[in-house]
Amino acid sequence: PMMEDKELQELAEDIREKGQFEPISICDDMILDGRNRSAACLIAGVEPVTIGVNPRDPVAYVLSLNLHRRHLTPSQGSMCAARARAYYDEQAKERQQVRKGEQSGASVENLPHLETGKARDAAGKAFGVSGKSVDYATRVIEKGIPELAKAVDAGRMAVSTAATVASETP
Repeated sequence: PMMEDKELQELAEDIREKGQFEPISICDDMILDGRNRSAACLIAGVEPVTIGVNPRDPVAYVLSLNLHRRHLTPSQGSMCAARARAYYDEQAKERQQVRKGEQSGASVENLPHLETGKARDAAGKAFGVSGKSVDYATRVIEKGIPELAKAVDAGRMAVSTAATVASETP
């Protein structure tokens, strides 16, 4: 999750006074690591220092740099996993295509439940949460209002509770 406004302002002030010590990692014109630093540089009016990276597995790269130092709650980890789920879904589709070409009878049509489940579980494993929690978070993101996702991201609501609320009619 992004820093709260007060923390972001403090980081901006620190960067304005002392400079930016850690570069922002960029891959394919996207920030992989350093969203808060980038926002703080913008606030501080400082040109951000960036470094180009091209990791084999961008999700693993981001997790390696951030997961253990961020001290996320399980609900926050589930929200992160749900946002990374598209990457794991794409990997699952690629694996399905490889299997389809190498094994007779192994096709997407024959295994639709495994493709989604494996991606969900892989995303959950990467973030240290269950596949079911990833499903809850996906429901919050897809069906809930933005404030609901923000509450989970900020640690103010459990993802399971938010998923229940997201399932209610408006």
